[in-house]
Amino acid sequence: MSINSIINSTLTGLFTTQSALKTTSNNISNVNTEGYARQVVETESIVVGGAGGGVRIAEVKRIVDEYLEAARLTAESDASGSQVAREIHDRLQGLLGSPDSDSHLTARIDDVFANLSELTINSGSNIVREGVLASIEQFTQEIGRLANGIQQLRGDVNQKVFEQVEIANNALDRLAELNPLVVKHKAIGGDVTGLQTQISQALNDLSQVMDIKVETLETGAIVVSTTSGVVLLDRSKRELEYLGPGTVSAETRFPSVQVHRIDPSTGERVGTPVDLDGDLQSGTLRSLIDLRDDDLRNLSLSLGEMAGQFSDQMNAVHNQFSAVPAPNQLSGHMTHIQGSHAVKFTGQVTFSIVDADTKLVSKTTVDFDGAPPATYTDLVNQVNAGLAGSGTLSLVDGVMTFTSTNPANGVVISDVDGSPSNLGGKGFSHYFGMNDIIEASVEASYNTGLDGTEAHALDAGGAATLEVRDANNRVLTTYTYNVAGTSYNDILTDLNNVSALGQYYSFSLDSNGALVSTIKPGYDSLHISTISDTTSVAGSGMTLTQVFGIGDKYTAGRTSNMQIVERVRNNPANLSLSKMDQTAVVGAVTMGKGDQRGAIAFENLQETLVDYDSAGGLSAMSVSLSQYTAAILSHAGFMGQRAQDKEFDAKATLDDVNIR
Repeated sequence: MSINSIINSTLTGLFTTQSALKTTSNNISNVNTEGYARQVVETESIVVGGAGGGVRIAEVKRIVDEYLEAARLTAESDASGSQVAREIHDRLQGLLGSPDSDSHLTARIDDVFANLSELTINSGSNIVREGVLASIEQFTQEIGRLANGIQQLRGDVNQKVFEQVEIANNALDRLAELNPLVVKHKAIGGDVTGLQTQISQALNDLSQVMDIKVETLETGAIVVSTTSGVVLLDRSKRELEYLGPGTVSAETRFPSVQVHRIDPSTGERVGTPVDLDGDLQSGTLRSLIDLRDDDLRNLSLSLGEMAGQFSDQMNAVHNQFSAVPAPNQLSGHMTHIQGSHAVKFTGQVTFSIVDADTKLVSKTTVDFDGAPPATYTDLVNQVNAGLAGSGTLSLVDGVMTFTSTNPANGVVISDVDGSPSNLGGKGFSHYFGMNDIIEASVEASYNTGLDGTEAHALDAGGAATLEVRDANNRVLTTYTYNVAGTSYNDILTDLNNVSALGQYYSFSLDSNGALVSTIKPGYDSLHISTISDTTSVAGSGMTLTQVFGIGDKYTAGRTSNMQIVERVRNNPANLSLSKMDQTAVVGAVTMGKGDQRGAIAFENLQETLVDYDSAGGLSAMSVSLSQYTAAILSHAGFMGQRAQDKEFDAKATLDDVNIR
């Protein structure tokens, strides 16, 4: 061997060792670098003319266990998703407040009943009445604050969806840039470990947003997809898009995050986009969508059910009694009822005119069982004839109004003892909201009293478009009901058709005339939204979906503008606590200001079992108002604790994978 060969062989050894030391130094300096994998130098002999000519570096490899790398990406996705869920639930618990706070929702409703209990002792005291009204107002305000706060929190979560989509797009952009560089350098035998480290870091960022799986090709390029198989990167780049709303309310419908394929030559989107929501299994994006569409939405629905039942129960009592002196006019809220509609009430109700001293001026009783008026026009005429000009009952655009002709006199509507009026589980005054104590933007109860055989009276030409989505925010079907047929049974038949919504739901009317939508077997966590509704019930201004309360707008919306009615709020004397003496004759006193029966009826609501529909995360149950309020907060607390536990478990798994 020549001296030159010996020197050359020695130099190759020195250069190779120097490169190996550089790799070792790089390993040490990057020991805490996220996404970095240990590198090793593989050497090979140099052979010249059949003889050894020294040593050279064959390849610098990243030491990566593919199984552990996949497990790490999965654990990263789980940990990131559980962390953001816990953070949002922490904010929710802060919104709900501390259970030992005087402003906590359970404390507010307890305060209502404590003041009502005081009212039974001194029902005539204006100071006590003011205390009752103040506690009710504080309770309704707290409901409104929570309802608004939940929607604001949903809005914040929705904004985070935008942010996570942007993070995912940035990671996909980096991967799309790095992929061809790896292929190029590997093809010419270059060191690609630095590029692979950058790819690993980008994959780590992407895995925090969503669950991914990675396949490495012979060329060194990678193919990235969700674990369910939606391609995110191959020879073409993919881009995520979210066109969600800027503001959020109970009725907001959120679009899906979509995946677009990008043409490599033009940079333009091509082909049909893929909806991503239903394919996400973990990561921050999955958690945010679940929080927005499930946890927070469900809480708003449960809160709406609670608000509706509280209002309805309070109104039911208030409508059974009268203020002293009686008001000159009682006017209800809008209903679907028109003058031509058939009267379906049972029992008996009395319409009375009393003077300022509650002495009876005149009265007339309608017997819905013995001599029922055929239509509401007939009912109005019958009452007006019976009062002989001392008072007037009217029905205009679905609003029932009872007015004393003499401004100095008052009006009273009272059910006959032993045979109370009833339609849909409500007395006459309660059904029309004539003497309500609480009002809101939408109805508290959707017990319409209708049965399937009744004429629907929907104006021709109207249409209602309904949408069904699953738990993954996927639109399963959209159906437009065009007004047809003559009865409500005809409407039910249309909705139950499998070409409409019948594949997913079965629709019926219960004994109180409420629309019951039962999810078909094989489906779970579906919900219906109203996209548009131009129907009108006999020109009343009420739509079909409004009458039956179809969609979150009417379920969760029962918290909106919930408050004590103005005439009671402004004057505690208008709190109705006195019972009409139906045996009184003209000129006799009919009511006393110190009557405690109304106060006792209000207090009894504390122990009254109320039938709650399934709403949000709570199943149907029969409990008291206070118990249901506690159930909502308990369920919210359970979800918060579950989020904490999931975060703890996910981070423990991630730590374990990283150690390995």
